[in-house]
Amino acid sequence: MALVIEGEERIAAPVEKVWDALNDP
Repeated sequence: MALVIEGEERIAAPVEKVWDALNDP
């Protein structure tokens, strides 16, 4: 996963939601 980018803060929320979806089948 490319988490180290210039828009880290911008994708912080979306990434959290993605992980939440992956952890909640």
